[in-house]
Amino acid sequence: MKILKIVDFPEWNIISYQVLHLAVELKKRGVNVFVLCPQGSRLYAECVKNQIPANFLGFLFKFGVVKNKDYDIIHFYSPKSLSNLTYKFAGKNKKIIFSYMKFLNKSLLKLRYIEKYIAKFIVPSKSFYDNLCEIPIAKENIFTIIPAIKTTRWESAMRVKPMMFNTKPYQIVSISMDKSLKEQFLFLKIAKRVLEIFPEDVLFTLLGNTSSKLRDMARELGISSKVNILADRKDVPEFMAIAHVFIKTTFIDSLSLSLIEAQASGVPCVIPRLKGLSDFTLNGKNGILVEPGNIDSYSNGIIKILKDTVLSLRISNGAFNYVDNNMSINIAANLLLSVYEEVLTEK
Repeated sequence: MKILKIVDFPEWNIISYQVLHLAVELKKRGVNVFVLCPQGSRLYAECVKNQIPANFLGFLFKFGVVKNKDYDIIHFYSPKSLSNLTYKFAGKNKKIIFSYMKFLNKSLLKLRYIEKYIAKFIVPSKSFYDNLCEIPIAKENIFTIIPAIKTTRWESAMRVKPMMFNTKPYQIVSISMDKSLKEQFLFLKIAKRVLEIFPEDVLFTLLGNTSSKLRDMARELGISSKVNILADRKDVPEFMAIAHVFIKTTFIDSLSLSLIEAQASGVPCVIPRLKGLSDFTLNGKNGILVEPGNIDSYSNGIIKILKDTVLSLRISNGAFNYVDNNMSINIAANLLLSVYEEVLTEK
């Protein structure tokens, strides 16, 4: 079996993570996997590092020109810029898989016009499934494979969680690369509100964007001594190990790799009720769901976790067990391979 995976965006996110690690796992099983992605992207560098054959996504491919014609399946991952011609020409004598992992919103109806070229749509959760059914895409052409991560990297953080809940100061962590700073500003406002109720023994860490505007706002709010603003780091598992609460402050329907990593580390997570993001969370069981953008809702959720050790441990165990039982690379690879085999046997 020879698979070509296509990614046409340079960002390293939950989608590119899936492409890389599922490619590595399928290679172990004897599947020939090739990746096309933008030049200079982290995905390309990671493919080279893991000995996955990769090449740059050239201009001509957007018009359906594929240099190697021997692929059994071409698998697109939430493409941004490819035209309908790509699917038309790339699909000649081939099977096309389309992973829909990023809400397209206004351009969603575009999928209706390429459906005739797609053998199977793969979605990560019910929200995405419902989105496609509304277009409508035929239900029998949609298959669900939830996002996967390498859980072994995060298990050590989970092991120290029981003792961490009795350790102070309490650490509230968030990760955001939002260039508009809207997510980070909300995080700082939430920190201010929590500190009004919990003035002692609480620290906040914001990883990602280190804009001076964030430090200025922390000073204006009078909380700069309680907030660490740090660049994106490679030692995130160590931060998850000491975190008492992880929060997401996004305003948009989406998936989040950092959220799943926090859950895999057994960190109680406070999550906005948004499509995709909250699809894998039962309120009070493996996380706390709050209203998007609502400072009081977030602060109440955080304080609820800090005040109730029994609840914290229950959510911690629930989060870890859900990821461990449902989101392993091995499980996702089994499902993806079954989709490939089904598509190849169809006439």
